[in-house]
Amino acid sequence: MKKKILAACIAGGVLLAAGGCIFAFVPGLFTYLHVKIKYDNIDRTIPQFERVSVPEKFVQYSVQGLTLSVPDSYVPTDTGHGFAGSDGKPRVLIMRSDKLETAALLSEYGADTDGLYDTKQFSDAEYRHYFETVGAPVPSDADARTDDLWYSKGTLQASDCLKLRGTDRRIFAEYALTKEESWNMEETWSLPLSGAVCYVSESTAALTASIAGNTVCIYPDDSRSEEISVILRVQDPQTAKQIISSIQLAT
Repeated sequence: MKKKILAACIAGGVLLAAGGCIFAFVPGLFTYLHVKIKYDNIDRTIPQFERVSVPEKFVQYSVQGLTLSVPDSYVPTDTGHGFAGSDGKPRVLIMRSDKLETAALLSEYGADTDGLYDTKQFSDAEYRHYFETVGAPVPSDADARTDDLWYSKGTLQASDCLKLRGTDRRIFAEYALTKEESWNMEETWSLPLSGAVCYVSESTAALTASIAGNTVCIYPDDSRSEEISVILRVQDPQTAKQIISSIQLAT
């Protein structure tokens, strides 16, 4: 009986030692198993948007550094930042912003707004260390396309966490949750665009299911801190695809 107990203890010790070795070399294994089981979208990547043909009756305009075509029943809004349908309701809104200018404007408020827009759980240095560890661009206002939403939706994969430790592993878990929630809220595609990086999203969240909505985010190569946003409220999905397919940077 004593020999059986001793053998069992030895076997248990061997298993614990083996497990310790595994987790010493693969410290993120528990996190990997957790996100693989819990998150359906953890290994999704962003597919390419399929362009469709644009009807000849569409009218082309240049707005905010873009050219795009819209149905001939659409008319430019008074602000010149979009188009309204024949019913007078807004259908397309185009906005251009510069992240560096926005950051500079906010900094003028100093301590009065310190932390007001900061919803992150970790310090800038800790996030920087994480991105450097996983080999991804550090999000920066100087390059708007490095927005961490696109990192989490398109680049992050479950296997990225296997060698992460401590804070890096916790930051990975934060982005894994962001990825799951964002994919559950909207579908996203990349749109090939000469001279820019471009993403197209379509809302699928229950709260907005009754409102047809697409957002196109464009990041010009020659002005990396800028983002051009095209917001569509077009009821017919095919019309929305045709408008999106017509989008190009103005030359």
